[in-house]
Order: sequence, then structure tokens, then C-alpha cells
Amino acid sequence: MKTFEKARDTSGYPVRVAARMTGLKPELLRAWEIRYRAVTPGRTQGGSRRYSGEDLDRLMLLRDVVESGHRIGKIAHLKVDELQGLLPESRSQYPNAIERIIAVLQRLDGFKARRLLTDELTKLGSIEFATNLVLPLLSEIGQRWKRGDLTISAEHLASGVLRSILMTLVDAENENRGSPKVVFATPSGEPHDLGTLVASIVANRAGTDLVFLGADVPAEDLVDCVVSSNASALVLGVVTLPKESAERILREVRKELPEEIGVLVGGAGIQGLTHIKGIDRIDNLGQLEAQITNLALGGIASQMARE
Repeated sequence: MKTFEKARDTSGYPVRVAARMTGLKPELLRAWEIRYRAVTPGRTQGGSRRYSGEDLDRLMLLRDVVESGHRIGKIAHLKVDELQGLLPESRSQYPNAIERIIAVLQRLDGFKARRLLTDELTKLGSIEFATNLVLPLLSEIGQRWKRGDLTISAEHLASGVLRSILMTLVDAENENRGSPKVVFATPSGEPHDLGTLVASIVANRAGTDLVFLGADVPAEDLVDCVVSSNASALVLGVVTLPKESAERILREVRKELPEEIGVLVGGAGIQGLTHIKGIDRIDNLGQLEAQITNLALGGIASQMARE
């Protein structure tokens, strides 16, 4: 289950954002609150609901338990650990599928690996496939390569097959929604872009137009692309890029871009990075989706004001 960080605005998330991030309709959110006291959102001075990050986590957990066959009236009062105990084997893990895929990769059978991955995509849908199968698969491949249990040839084969499938998803699902536009890339010296590619697919669901530049993009080109495409934000992925290099590039990009353009950085390599003013850290995909959702809603409001 995804974990949402608290909103930058301490008043929390409005109901339309909470509905979008949890997949629950606003009417259902209100019913679960009023009838079952599932959560108790805060209120603005005007009386509008504001959901905290903890509220969203609980709502998504309740949703998962309900979808597994339990009635909301019977579980709404339960604690988090009690709810988690009611879940079947985590839907975010597909160990059997991952083992099958790795087995054919070890044989360097790219055709069968693609077929297995495509079968899983058909069953799971693009978001579940990208976040709950591809990301754990990448982690497992990386760990086995480090232990010497997987050859560099198999690792390269996996990267090529996965990139091809994920890029097809981006091309198929990216719609010209008008705004906001967000640029995704990894900075110069960072060759690992599959996690950033998964993040761009998640951003699609949150309602954005995206430009995916890929890996190892120089700072000057990042700035040029963001400005020329009239993007609202730049999302950079960092995995193995040394700390000093990452911070230098982030400072350079932040300095060259207009203040109103957001710069976000995520990935396994952000641990230990020094806080840089004007750079938002993204610790998980739920947080990214929340940021993009707020950008999208802001873009819609701006368009309505112009009209």
C-alpha cells in the first residue's frame, strides 16, 4: 500500500484530492466518515474537510480490506495492525511472477521474458504493473547482480525489455490534457532511469502531460526543455549519482529555472542529500502523485479563471 506524506499546507488535502488519491468517490468518503467514523478529517474555518496523510493511508487500507470481502461497518473501527491482518497476501508483491521472469532472464531468453511481462501487464493494468511488479523486480535484479547470482548480460537484457514495455505505456497513455506539463529525466552522470520512467506513468494517472527525456541529461538541456515546453515542474531521478554531483546539478538547475517552476527529486540516491532551497524531495510514489494532483488542480483553476 502506498504511503502519503502530509501535505505542505498543514490544513491537509481537500476532499476532491483525497478522492483522487484513494480511488474512493467523495460521496463514499463522506459516508465512511459520517456513518462509520472511519476517519475524522480536519475542517477549515469555512467547514470544508481536510484529510491528513494518515487519513489517506487509513482510507486506502480500509478500501483494500473491503475489496478483499469485508464489510466497512464491521472493520471501520479497527486499528491499523488489525486491518492489515485481515488482508490476504499483499497485492503489492508477486514473488512467483518475479521468480519466473528472473529465471528466463538468467537463460537470456528475452522473448519469453517479454511475453511473461506482457501477460502480467494484461492482468494487472499499467499502474499496478509498473509500481507493484516492475519496481520490486528491479530491486530483486539489482540485489542478485550485487551478490553475483545474476550476470551483467541478464541485467542489461532485463533493462532493455522493461524500458521497451514501459515506454510503450507512456506513449499509449500520455494525453494532451493542456496543463500541467512535467518533464521527467535523470541528470548527467545518472544512467538508471527505469524508476523515473515508472514515476512518469504514475504522474499520468494524476492528470499531467509529460515529457520523458530519459537518462544522463545535461543540466543545460534540462533547463532548455523545461522552459521551451512551458512545463510546470521538473522531476529528476537519482540512483547511483554521487552526492556531490547530484547536489551540484540540482543547485545549477534550480538557479537557472524560474522560481515558479517546481523542481522535484526522488529515487534511491536521494538519501543523504543536503536540503536545497527550492528543491522538493519525493520519498515515495504516493507523495509524487499528490504533488502532481495539486499541480493539475491548480492548472484547471487557472484555466477556468482565464475563461
